[in-house]
Amino acid sequence: MISHAQSTMTSSGYGSPSTGSITQRKEMYVIKYMIGVGKSSLVGRYVTDKFDGHVTSTVGASYFEKTEEIGDYKVKLKIWDTAGQERYKSLIPMYYRNSNAALLVYDVTNEKSYKALEQWKAELHNNTTEQNTILFVVGNKSDSSQETQEIPTEEGRNFASNNGAYFHEVSALSNKGVNELFSDVCLKIIHAQQSADQRSANQRASMEKVINLPHAHQKSSGCCS
Repeated sequence: MISHAQSTMTSSGYGSPSTGSITQRKEMYVIKYMIGVGKSSLVGRYVTDKFDGHVTSTVGASYFEKTEEIGDYKVKLKIWDTAGQERYKSLIPMYYRNSNAALLVYDVTNEKSYKALEQWKAELHNNTTEQNTILFVVGNKSDSSQETQEIPTEEGRNFASNNGAYFHEVSALSNKGVNELFSDVCLKIIHAQQSADQRSANQRASMEKVINLPHAHQKSSGCCS
């Protein structure tokens, strides 16, 4: 179960992202970024629980923050909404680095936005340690009529599967699936951290076992029998 604790949002223009890390047990500070089409209205809906149908294009990057409580974990999400325009392309990589999760967002009624996912996926590959970044493919405007949808759900799902990503369809307008998406993001980050902690614990235990092995072949200093 998730309880919404607090949220903030700022427009950063050319701001630099801060780093995220586990600062103490069960309190998590994480970074994720969003890129694509419709992402600003999506993160705005998540953070403020309101829909703004007149969102202007992101300039550089906008910063959002929200704290969630999930079970025994307190997760502070630091979200960078990065601009997709060509003139800001050189700035985007600095927001990729050290990201725990990445959301690639497209408009299900806009085939061009869907095809752009390949470009953003390549950018991700070139600028991050991908195995440490959890990838989500998100189709926005899921409440659109079948007549206006250009990207079928199965096509988006297959793209996500082929790229090792999780898939969600949402509607920023109606709020359908939005909280479920970000809940899943938080849970996947928690599970990844738990797995990493377990691997570290296992490695430490293995090293201690080797160090403490008895020297079975050590020669005795006593007299021969």
